[in-house]
Amino acid sequence: MPVALQMAPVAQYAALQRMVIPMILPKAPVEKLIREAGARRVSDGAAVELAEVLEKIGNDISVRALKLAKHAGRKTITAADIKLAKP
Repeated sequence: MPVALQMAPVAQYAALQRMVIPMILPKAPVEKLIREAGARRVSDGAAVELAEVLEKIGNDISVRALKLAKHAGRKTITAADIKLAKP
């Protein structure tokens, strides 16, 4: 039986989702963030999950920053736009 069929449905879906939507953030720096928070051991799943969360937050901030830049009549997003766009 193929390995993918042996997985639980949720794990199978998560694996397929990662194949379709590649991660932007590399796993190693995300693992480093978790270790700097005090973890001695970090699973691959934990690093991937945190990377997905960080990418979502980063995307949301970027969208708000773009709206601010457009409102100001600019095409370039500045550091000030990012600071204002943070939740």
